[in-house]
Order: sequence, then C-alpha cells, then structure tokens
Amino acid sequence: MADGSGRPIALLVAGDDPPRNADDLVERSVNRRLLADGAVYPMLYDSLAPDRRAALRAAAAQARDAGRGIWARDATTTGFELRDHASLGPGGALILPKLFRRCIEYLQARSAGQTLPEWLRASAATRRPDDDGVRVGGRLTS
Repeated sequence: MADGSGRPIALLVAGDDPPRNADDLVERSVNRRLLADGAVYPMLYDSLAPDRRAALRAAAAQARDAGRGIWARDATTTGFELRDHASLGPGGALILPKLFRRCIEYLQARSAGQTLPEWLRASAATRRPDDDGVRVGGRLTS
C-alpha cells in the first residue's frame, strides 16, 4: 500500500526464511525492531489488523517507557514551547511528526495574535484531503 503522499506502507523482514505466519511477520519485522529500539515514532494505519497494531504499539510503548532512542529527547508532552521556527529547527525540540507538521503550518498561516490551539480549531473547520485521522485515547480526531 501507499499513503496519501505516495510513501510505501509495508512491513519489512530481513533474512532468507519467510515468516511462518502474520504474527511471525510482525515479530521479525524491521518495523518492530525500530520501534522497540526507540529509533522511530509509531504511525499505524487502521488497515493493519488490530492485534498486529497492538503488538507494534506495545514495542513502541516499552521503548517510550524506558526512555530509549527518540523518547529520551521527545518533548511533545514535557514542556514543548512553540515560539518560532527555531523551536522546531535542528536545535529545537524533538516532537511527534504530526505535531511538527501542524506547528510548521501554524507558523506560516496564523493570524496576528492567534494561538496554536485557536489556529487548530479554526483549521479543523475546513478539512483538507491530506488530513489524517489520529486516534488519541481511543477517540478519532483530525
């Protein structure tokens, strides 16, 4: 499959032996290893079976809870302050990619004096084709 931007959506397994079943595919995937090492943020689509999403989420949660990889520096929920583009640049905060993209859009399109939450609410009223649904606390939001 491919996402809306044409990027491939796949599970990658290295080695000569093909996976025995779907659970083995997820367990042996490079995707799960990267999540477990904290090398990547999780981005899981609803088209992946719920039990496989749960297995990948569990790997990411263990890495986050242990502070491995990106989770040692992630500031999404721990004091991230958006002041300007430098807040997001090479010396800025490491935050979830979805939030990063919205912050960049906000800095480019905001009205004078408009806060990020105000801009998010206003932009939610005009849904765009590239907006993804995101599950937060079991609730789907854009």
